[in-house]
Amino acid sequence: MERVKSKFEFEIEEFKKAFRDLKGKRIALYGTGRMTATLLMGLDGYQIIGLLDRDEALIGKQIYGVEIIDQATAEREADIIVINTAQIYWGVIYSRIKTWKLPVYYRNGELAKEEKKEYQNDAYWDTSICELKREIRKHDMISFDIFDTLLVRKTYLPFDVLRLVECKLNAKYGERFVFLEFRKKAVDMLEYPTFDEIYDMLGELSGWDDELLNQVKQLEWSTELQMLVSRKDMVELCNDVLKNKQVYFISDMYFTSRQLQEILSTIGINATQNRILVSCEHRKTKEEGTLWQYYAEKIVQNQSALHIGDNFRCDYEMPRKFNIDAYYIRSSRSLLENSSIGRIVPEIKSLYSSLSIGLILAKLFNSPFVLNKTKGLLAFENEQETGYVLLGSLCFTYMRWLLEQSSEDGIEEIVFLAREGYLLIDIYREFCRSLKWKDAPNAVYLEISRRAIMSASIERREDIYEVAAFPYEGTFGEFLKNRFGLEMEKTVQTKENMSDIQKNSVILHGKLKTYEEKIYQRTQQERMNYLLYIERLNLKNSFGVVDSLLYGNTQYYLGKMLQKRIKGYYFAAFLDENNKCFRFQDMKGCFQDVTDKTGKETSVWKNAGFIEAFFTAPYGMLEYIDENGSSVRAGNMSNQQCFNVRKDMQKGIVEFIQDMSELQQDLSTKKLCSDEKFADKLFGCLMEQGFQPSKIMKESFFYDNGIINHRESAIWE
Repeated sequence: MERVKSKFEFEIEEFKKAFRDLKGKRIALYGTGRMTATLLMGLDGYQIIGLLDRDEALIGKQIYGVEIIDQATAEREADIIVINTAQIYWGVIYSRIKTWKLPVYYRNGELAKEEKKEYQNDAYWDTSICELKREIRKHDMISFDIFDTLLVRKTYLPFDVLRLVECKLNAKYGERFVFLEFRKKAVDMLEYPTFDEIYDMLGELSGWDDELLNQVKQLEWSTELQMLVSRKDMVELCNDVLKNKQVYFISDMYFTSRQLQEILSTIGINATQNRILVSCEHRKTKEEGTLWQYYAEKIVQNQSALHIGDNFRCDYEMPRKFNIDAYYIRSSRSLLENSSIGRIVPEIKSLYSSLSIGLILAKLFNSPFVLNKTKGLLAFENEQETGYVLLGSLCFTYMRWLLEQSSEDGIEEIVFLAREGYLLIDIYREFCRSLKWKDAPNAVYLEISRRAIMSASIERREDIYEVAAFPYEGTFGEFLKNRFGLEMEKTVQTKENMSDIQKNSVILHGKLKTYEEKIYQRTQQERMNYLLYIERLNLKNSFGVVDSLLYGNTQYYLGKMLQKRIKGYYFAAFLDENNKCFRFQDMKGCFQDVTDKTGKETSVWKNAGFIEAFFTAPYGMLEYIDENGSSVRAGNMSNQQCFNVRKDMQKGIVEFIQDMSELQQDLSTKKLCSDEKFADKLFGCLMEQGFQPSKIMKESFFYDNGIINHRESAIWE
């Protein structure tokens, strides 16, 4: 009797058939999962020069005896790239590497190509939960897929749960503790394994003793449970159906029916174990159709049945081959990929990016039908949700970077500059509290503005002209009033535009000469008052300042007044010698590549208007500190009148920080993961028509710059 070939052998044969004409080519395989592990065992005669993976942290390591290489090495040493993963990931992976200087093929031998698709033109947006309920009523039996249908993980990909486990193990046992490689190999060596069987094999491969093996096993199980979130409307639907119909749960998974019963219980579904069909127990799969055949012949028989699931092939096409009707719903991941921010998907490479997106999926893409009304365009339910998604990852990443940088620089106290620091200081304190960050520098809020500190920095009469040269849009009279608090002589009224006057230093000096003494007297009083205010704060000698963007003028004039070189930490900073602030002060930018000296390539800078409009205070710009030590402020503008929106968004930012901190709770502060590049790109993706601002958002955010002029314009027209 002829031996039946395993699916692994079929995969190897299919690969050889697809690439028989390219056997002499040097191949870089994209993918480090099970398919690559089994493929490598049977590719004699093929030149596999390296593996590729989205996780840059793996570059240089070996898996299955083959090194993981970077883009430069692949372009130098390979002739082609073959994407060797499940088909569902092909499009995402190709979009990630489409600019590489190599031909890219899918594992079936097809040359990869980009499929352009407008997210609004998608037939899925015409489906609804009401339609699904009508289909359910037509059938005697209902079955549900479990993962990504009834629940969602707080990671972008399921595999990233294992990456988080390895991070926790590294934090506990050291960087050399190998988990992922053993875990992958254990699965690769088994067919339809259970969780216990995987760990039995893992124990053989690793040589760990029973105690350590059990600790790792329990850590994976507890982490898996920690990452699960119910899809609320689907769980509610399932529980309603359970009252009236036979319900089965069908899954391709290594967790047993008992373990899946426990998982379902945690999301509020009371399932009996005998109604859970799982591939690892039946040694059959949905993917191959064998589990559907068993279900149809042994359980459904002559009854009408409907299956509900998120995998188009396994949960829709395959059951229909066995006369089981099916209804396709999108996973949260698929919703993201087909939404107005789908272009962020190729950037999800690091563990932090996966966790960030996972939290957003659980929050925003929980319902399979959440985007149907807007045809794929994101629309937030409230301002707290807006803050969570739009600014949560950005603020978490910045605070992580701020503490790391300030620690390296020996900073004892972090000074948050008004008005940007009003919201940031509370976010900083919540970040430190959530992560139980030991020895975090003390946070101080400093009343300051460019108007106030420029004036207070004037020590000699010649300093007046440096301050006066700072750009201003408006008349000379408005300039005197707004920059120095002086009224123009009534006999010398003029409508000359200040920006024209500032173009010629001789004309500027001539115009100011009449007012020089009054300016000097006033600024000396303001200088003395401000120095007394600083003295009362009793700042530590080693302090750094926090500001949002970009040139560092406030830091520069503060340093000039104190005759001190100060360290400044920015969202993005102009780190070029042409910037005098950078020449005379120490500045660092979080969301910019080391090669980006201007900071202007960042999404933060490109959306500077919104950043500056959001990070403000509920009161007007500081003009000066008076003789009593009180703050004298300009009048409130639209951003102040609409400040409550920012407080609601701040709650969302804090919620994201708490959720992200919980996911990383077992990691030491030094092992805490973040990704500045990704956080900046996510913010940019959202801001570039990635979401639909609510009416109150449009009415609440304005660009204003009191030191340059007193005009304002709406961020969203």
